[in-house]
Amino acid sequence: MNELRSFLDINLGPHNNRVKHLTQFSRGVARMLTTARSTEGIWPYSCLIKEDSLNASTSPIISFSTQAMICTSCDYILDHDKSHRFLSSTERAALISSRISAESAVLAALKAKKPGELLWQSTTYGDEDVFTASWLLQMYTGNKIYESRITNTWDGPLR
Repeated sequence: MNELRSFLDINLGPHNNRVKHLTQFSRGVARMLTTARSTEGIWPYSCLIKEDSLNASTSPIISFSTQAMICTSCDYILDHDKSHRFLSSTERAALISSRISAESAVLAALKAKKPGELLWQSTTYGDEDVFTASWLLQMYTGNKIYESRITNTWDGPLR
C-alpha cells in the first residue's frame, strides 16, 4: 500500500496537469476550427496569424484533402468529448455544424463534377490520390458514428 501511495504522490499531480493541458489544447483546437472557416463554410488551405487572429487564405478551389483531414480531426475531437466532456454544449454544436457544413460543400463539389472530369487534383499527392480518397471515406463515414441526424449522402454512381 505504501508503494501505491508513493507512486501516486509522485505521478498523480503531473498526470492531472497533463490532462488539464490536453483538455485546454483540445478545446482551443475545436474553437479554432469553428472560427477559421470561409463564408462558404469550408476551411482554408492555409492561414496566417496576424494581430492575434487567423487570416485565412482565400481560393475558389476547395482542397478536398484539407476538408477531409479536418473533418476527420473533428470526428476524433467529438468522439473524445463524448467520454471526457471538455467541450460545452455550444462548442460541441458549433464544431458539429462546422463539420457538416464542410462535408456538405465537399459532397456538392464532387457531385457537380462532369463525367470524365477528375474528381480531385492534389498538388501535394497527385490526381485522385489514395490519401485524399481515404480521408474522404473517413469524412463521409466518420460523422455517422456520433451524429445520426446527418443526412449527407452520395447518390451518384461510383467512378
